[in-house]
Amino acid sequence: MSGKRVLCGVLAFLCVSGSSAGAEEVNRLGKTSRELVAFFAPKPAATSWVGRYIGATLGWAFGSSTQHYNRAGDHGTATLEPDGPAAAVTLGQNWLVGDGLMLGVEGDLGLLNASQPATPVYDGHVWSSQMGPVYATARGRAGYFVQDDTMLFLTGGLAITSIDDTSIGNTEGETAIKRGLRAGLALGGGVEYQWDPQWTVRAEYMHMDFGTASGHSANDEAFSFEPTLGLWRIGASMKF
Repeated sequence: MSGKRVLCGVLAFLCVSGSSAGAEEVNRLGKTSRELVAFFAPKPAATSWVGRYIGATLGWAFGSSTQHYNRAGDHGTATLEPDGPAAAVTLGQNWLVGDGLMLGVEGDLGLLNASQPATPVYDGHVWSSQMGPVYATARGRAGYFVQDDTMLFLTGGLAITSIDDTSIGNTEGETAIKRGLRAGLALGGGVEYQWDPQWTVRAEYMHMDFGTASGHSANDEAFSFEPTLGLWRIGASMKF
C-alpha cells in the first residue's frame, strides 16, 4: 500500500508541475503575442516625415536574362545571371494620410553595372549580357508606421535601364543582338528609419521586370531575351 501511495504522490506531483508549466508557457506565449500586436499596431507618425527629400542609395543588382533561339525545336535556350554594383540619386515627397499611414512618390536616376562576360551557351553560340550603365525609376510608395520613427513600405512603378544582350552564333546568320533602353515594371519594399527630423536611413529590395525583347536573326530565325533585375540597396535621405 505504501508503494501505491508513493506512486500516486509522484503522479500527482507530475500533474501539478505539468499544469503549472503549461500555464506558464501559455502565459508567456500570450504575453509575446500581445507585445507583437502592440508593436505592429499603427502609430501616429511625426509630422517631420512630411515633405520633399533628396538622397542617395548604394546596392548590388542580381540579374537574370533568358534567351530563346527558335531553331530546330527551340534548342537554343539558355540563361545568364549578370550582377554588379548600383548607385543612384533619389528624389521624393511624402504625405501623411491618417494615423500610421503615408503615401508618397519617388524617383531614382543612377548608374548600374550588372554584367556577365561572353559565355558559351549551346551549339557554339557565345552570349554576353549587360544591364546598365544607367537606370531610372518613377514609383509610388505606401508606408505603415510601426513606430513614429520606423516605417515599413511598399513601392511600385516604372523602371528603365539600358540592356545589351549579344549572342554570337556559330555562323554569322545566327547572331542575335538586342541593345538599347528598355522600360519595365518595378516592385519592392523595405524599412525606413528617421534618426532625426531631417534625416532618414533605409534598406530595401526592388524587382524589375523588363518583359520580352524579340527579333529575327539574318537567317530569319526568331529569338527573344527576357531580362529581369533584383536590386538590394541601402540609402539615406535629407528633407529640404
